Amino acid sequence: MQCPAHYVSLDFPLNAYACALWLEQGHVDYLHYGFDPNEGGMSVAQQRSTDFLLQRIRPAPARVLEVGIGLGSTAKALRARGYRYTGVTPDAQQIAYCHNFDPSLTLIQSRFNDVALPRGSFDVVMFQESSQYMATRPLLTTAHALLAPAGQLLILDEVEIQRVEALIALAHECGFSLLDHQDVTAQAAPSLSFLIEILNKHQASLLAQLGCSERAMAMLMAQLNKQWLAYSEQRFSYRYFELEKR
Repeated sequence: MQCPAHYVSLDFPLNAYACALWLEQGHVDYLHYGFDPNEGGMSVAQQRSTDFLLQRIRPAPARVLEVGIGLGSTAKALRARGYRYTGVTPDAQQIAYCHNFDPSLTLIQSRFNDVALPRGSFDVVMFQESSQYMATRPLLTTAHALLAPAGQLLILDEVEIQRVEALIALAHECGFSLLDHQDVTAQAAPSLSFLIEILNKHQASLLAQLGCSERAMAMLMAQLNKQWLAYSEQRFSYRYFELEKR
């Protein structure tokens, strides 16, 4: 089957993830991991993960900055609940995709640490599998500057187990109090094995449609298998952090 052009046009490997999910289940709402994909399938699991965050976010009409917008499903959910939403991503393709279904979305093309917004602009800054691409100290100092007093920083992401305590200590140093911390590895980690499985299953079609090289795909699969090994050996974890600006 031919994958939709808007998924193919995403940057690699996001286009590989989106197209593999589409080939497997016929629709794609999110690109992040899910919670318990063996219970109801990956789409339900991904929604379960997002609901986990939405149940913990400050009440509407809070001003929310989502760092990394994916396919815009979280943006739609937040706006439907009355939140004042802004999204930031360096990926022009994600912005084009999201603006295609809702031109009114406030989206900024920028790296998070370079975003040009006034101090105290938001009540909530949230990361769902986007914090892993940034150095921790600049992330925390930028979030602290953008948050209003007592603002909420939510992070749901992969973290090396040996870095967890250092991350919490650094957050305190950067002006945050830790309100909640949960290890949700058992719920999220099975998503990785599901992703590896469908990428292998649909690899021939992905190579034909995405224009990526066999070498690039092989490197991606090696990286994901290495990641799975780190989970298996309990060197890697999936964590939730809720922080408040002091």
